[in-house]
Amino acid sequence: MSEVDDDFWSVPDLDKPKAVGMSGAIAEAMRKWARKPADLYPTPVDCTYSLLPHIAPLLPAKAKVWEPACADGQMVKPLQEFGYNVMATDLRPEVKCGKGGVDFLGPDTSYHKQNYDAVITNPPFKAADQFIRRALEVAPVVVMLLKAQYWNTRNRKALFRETRPCMELNLTWRPAFLAQERGNSPLMDCMWVVWVRGHEGLPTVDMIDRLLECPLNIGAMDMGGL
Repeated sequence: MSEVDDDFWSVPDLDKPKAVGMSGAIAEAMRKWARKPADLYPTPVDCTYSLLPHIAPLLPAKAKVWEPACADGQMVKPLQEFGYNVMATDLRPEVKCGKGGVDFLGPDTSYHKQNYDAVITNPPFKAADQFIRRALEVAPVVVMLLKAQYWNTRNRKALFRETRPCMELNLTWRPAFLAQERGNSPLMDCMWVVWVRGHEGLPTVDMIDRLLECPLNIGAMDMGGL
């Protein structure tokens, strides 16, 4: 598979007539794994819950966070529950949570000019590198949910060396991004990647366990928050 297409599943062309026989059965079984329009893969809340204890030391108790690909708000809610002040936007004009029609990668808007403590998101697969670079311009802490093999292509070596991630946090389970549609047998291994402005050197690498509810924000408790 070419480097340009490395983020895409190898799936049959959905516009072609259905094949018959064994090949047709395999193609039909794979149809549910075709890429979603606009890379819409809502983030299960357990992914965000599990991240929170690891980034709490990097952010103030009521950090101002921009989630620029909020979609249905599944990442926004855990961040708010943890005590963060979340600005939620999405390029799509209609979203269930936050403000639609805001292009994170476009020209600066009033959203870009605010002071954020962090940008935290699950970026569109095709635009992840652009999201990383833009986020690093916007906030001193950047956190992105990426596939575990994200760096395993030649064209991302420059991105890794130029941006210097601070942490890689590998999920010890596979997130079920579309559980209702595709069931609970997900195929993609994922990791959270964290950048901190001014960090130099290699990232620390760790595994994170799955949390099914929001952890306590110890920093907020110490400050009388939660």
